[in-house]
Amino acid sequence: YTNALRGIAAIARSSGQDVEGIFKSINDLSKDGLVPVQDLTEAMRSLLKVYSLSDAIKMIEALKTTGIALGTQKQMPLGDAVRRSAEGVRLWISTLSDATNVTENLDSMVAKYATRLGLSSEKLDENQKYQAVLNAFVKEASGLHEAQKQALEGLTGQMAKYNHALIDFKNVFGQTLAPMTIEIVQALTEATKSLGKFLFAFEKGFLSIGHLVGMLSIKLKGIFSWTS
Repeated sequence: YTNALRGIAAIARSSGQDVEGIFKSINDLSKDGLVPVQDLTEAMRSLLKVYSLSDAIKMIEALKTTGIALGTQKQMPLGDAVRRSAEGVRLWISTLSDATNVTENLDSMVAKYATRLGLSSEKLDENQKYQAVLNAFVKEASGLHEAQKQALEGLTGQMAKYNHALIDFKNVFGQTLAPMTIEIVQALTEATKSLGKFLFAFEKGFLSIGHLVGMLSIKLKGIFSWTS
């Protein structure tokens, strides 16, 4: 995280961008509680190497929207997906850039953009290629806002915020209360894996509310009896 902050400051200095403006943008992007600041910082560092600040913000917003609407939470935390996708775009690695479930190959995005300009992909410079990728992600996200809204109102949104809170908890207390915190977080993490399976089964209709409450009760008793 510290390296990411230093990296952003270095990029800002070399490109003449406003460091305070960049950090304010990261803070604004984190206000909905869906993606931890650390992941946003890493994503921003990657994207600022190939985009202006305004375009980097557009990309991160598109990554958040696609990640939520297309069910990234079933594979990995949303913060991980946003960070990995941003890194994939910068490094031009489609197997990373698809972490938010936008699976179109980066070269394919460029080819379609070039065709609209009446050119071949080889005729585009680097800036145009990255513009093509940005346009493709933003277009994908533009058609997913209703799906994003529905996901946020359901279990996906709640689990995303829980993962964010857990990560922030580790970041704040992981060093000052290291021995005790690590053990507690490990216990909570293991319990969360089980709880997540129960909640997913309930959401899909595989469990009744009675079964869900019973299983949650057993798990919670296990967590808190561990600390007594």
